[in-house]
Amino acid sequence: MRWRAVTLAMCLAVASTGCTALSNSDSDIRVVASTEIIADLARNVGGDRVVVDSLVPPGADPHSYEPTPADAVKVTKADVVFTNHLLLEPHALIKAIDANAPKGIPNVSLAESAEMYGAHVIPLVEDLGLDVIWLGLAVRGTGGLSRADDVHLRASKLEGPGALVVYLTGALGEPTVYFNSADGLDEKDVAVLPPAAHTHLNWAFTTPGIYQLTLTAQVQGKPAGEGTFTFAVGVDPQTAGKPTILGKGHTDLTVDIDKGQVYAYSDAISGRKQDVIAADQVVIDVPNKALVSVPADARFGFLGTAGKQIHQLPQAVLGKHVHGEIDPHLWQDVRNVKAYVQLIRDTLSKADPAGAQGYAARSRAYLAELDALDAFVRERISAIPSGRRQLITTHDAFGYLAAAYDMTVAGFVVPNPAQEPSVEQVRKLTETIGNLKVPAVFLEPHLAHRGGVLQQVAADRGVRVCKLYGDSFDSQADTYLKMMRHNASELRSCLGEAGGPKLSQLSQASPIVIADGHVDIGPRFVDGKWRIQLRDDTTQPSAWRELRDVVLKAGDKAVIEVPSDDRFAFLGAPGSKVWLFPQVQQPGVLWPGWNTQDPQVAAEVKREMSWTLHGVRGPGKMLLFLNGAFGEPLQVFDSAKPMPQRSTIETNTHAHGNWVFTTQGAYQLDIEMSATLNSGTTVTDRQTLTILAGDGPIPTPTQSPTVAPSSTAAVVAQDSRPAEFPWVAVGAAAVVVVLGVLLLLWRRRR
Repeated sequence: MRWRAVTLAMCLAVASTGCTALSNSDSDIRVVASTEIIADLARNVGGDRVVVDSLVPPGADPHSYEPTPADAVKVTKADVVFTNHLLLEPHALIKAIDANAPKGIPNVSLAESAEMYGAHVIPLVEDLGLDVIWLGLAVRGTGGLSRADDVHLRASKLEGPGALVVYLTGALGEPTVYFNSADGLDEKDVAVLPPAAHTHLNWAFTTPGIYQLTLTAQVQGKPAGEGTFTFAVGVDPQTAGKPTILGKGHTDLTVDIDKGQVYAYSDAISGRKQDVIAADQVVIDVPNKALVSVPADARFGFLGTAGKQIHQLPQAVLGKHVHGEIDPHLWQDVRNVKAYVQLIRDTLSKADPAGAQGYAARSRAYLAELDALDAFVRERISAIPSGRRQLITTHDAFGYLAAAYDMTVAGFVVPNPAQEPSVEQVRKLTETIGNLKVPAVFLEPHLAHRGGVLQQVAADRGVRVCKLYGDSFDSQADTYLKMMRHNASELRSCLGEAGGPKLSQLSQASPIVIADGHVDIGPRFVDGKWRIQLRDDTTQPSAWRELRDVVLKAGDKAVIEVPSDDRFAFLGAPGSKVWLFPQVQQPGVLWPGWNTQDPQVAAEVKREMSWTLHGVRGPGKMLLFLNGAFGEPLQVFDSAKPMPQRSTIETNTHAHGNWVFTTQGAYQLDIEMSATLNSGTTVTDRQTLTILAGDGPIPTPTQSPTVAPSSTAAVVAQDSRPAEFPWVAVGAAAVVVVLGVLLLLWRRRR
């Protein structure tokens, strides 16, 4: 009764607008859409057969709109509800829709269902400072060298407006400088790598502009190649005049000791495998999203004074994407709207079979209009010189526009319009506009109240402020077709016109103990099935091994003392000893990583692989963390926290971190790796990785506590799970016993 009274009060409060607004004939199909854009699409498909209401009114921001009682009434009368979701609409609006929609009616989140109709989705970026190229150093070939030999890669010359510092941050935050041009380049500006090495570093540039770095290689005191690489730091890479721009993905500046060459080895061309690109053919893009401030830490004084802005490519890129979150602004790519339209057609046809023929006819006509619109947008934007296709906007809503029509999102005031810009964001935006010399920035009309920062920065830099529609209509653009035609024409007007190795299947009673060198854990397709294996680079040639056949050992050289630094308090008390496999390779200590670089994995996995830690069995804690550029720890796994824990790694990527074990003894890690293939199929495998910290007895498969992994790697259903740790079953039994005792006591009390 109380709920009915509240409902009646809501109706009475909005009688003039809410309860009487939908008094249509019984033949009308009532459609409620969350936004005006979705409502417009529904009207084009539904025609006169539907009555469509948008909850978010024209000119309002769908990110922050608060639902009213009238909105709730509209939803209660709906036959079909369409939202965008993927966190576009605020949670309060989604809750209002789901709470009031009549039971059994279609309630469709278009963005979440449109992929099956061919929509392309883009993952959101968690840290824009990491949405840049991942740049490292590598050695290829053998040249008759043994693994004990050294390859010297020296920074012999630098031309540019500022200094370049290349350094590594160790597990406990200590930096090691390899190249530093601030005091001149000489013999000490060298990286010493073993054959077949591969490492990542921080690349810091003190001033925007074009740089040219010459790397000279030597092996056993003899020349082994030289290459000069161009960097575009905070400026348009097109101005460097090189045919290949490397701005994302994974690239190594590589010495090939067989060929006597130094070149770029990059996945930027194919997007899957790494290809050889001559040094004089590439420009490495260091964009303004790579701006960082020098920390107030004396150890990083070599970068400049605290607070100074520098451009920096970071050594660690794991965790770039927010797990499972997708950019919700799909409609900025016209082809995605075609997927929306087809989904709307099928939803309406299912809800109203008698109108299906009309929905099909109207959608065909509208899809033809969308094809023409897509061609129009493409033609307008293609007329903009490629070096001027830089988007600087109020908020991060134009990733799909950039991806679909060959533009670049160079900057925005804030990621989400509900946020207030920080001083750091305003400073970065100001430098971006100045460094790129863009002719215009773009203000969204419905965010004019948030546009003061963008307008002020544009005025300070003397650039135009133009209008671009992101999430909402106004009186000048009151349909999707008008909105996108305006956007394309405005962009053109304001930005200007232009004219594998074979599988080693070992099954041994005594495991192989690996205590030094490089290994990687990663998935492969073995006999057509997805399986976690370990790539052992300590042998020649490298071998892929089953996890059950190896033990990774952290010996005496892996022991460190926990520093008296609050950032590392999670490792234990200051001065206590732990065993650590480091993120940066060290002589005499094992260097384990994880990768998705198997060629078949790189070709067939859709976007990224999930890596899940289900549990750890051992005498102490196990932790895995990465070092940020300035030594800050970025935690991935911590066995003291609730399980399971999940991380991801992008396709065709290779990463390293710091593996810590707090107590001497044997540890078993229950790990699972899974992914979605391009075909839509889910693959997964779950295995046990054994690690020995210290010099105790070597665990064997029969002596070690067993963590039962999945015995086969296959395509599995979503709810199919491998066996849990043995103590999970014990815990379940204990719960049953406790419940039985409680039930007995309850009966006695009765």
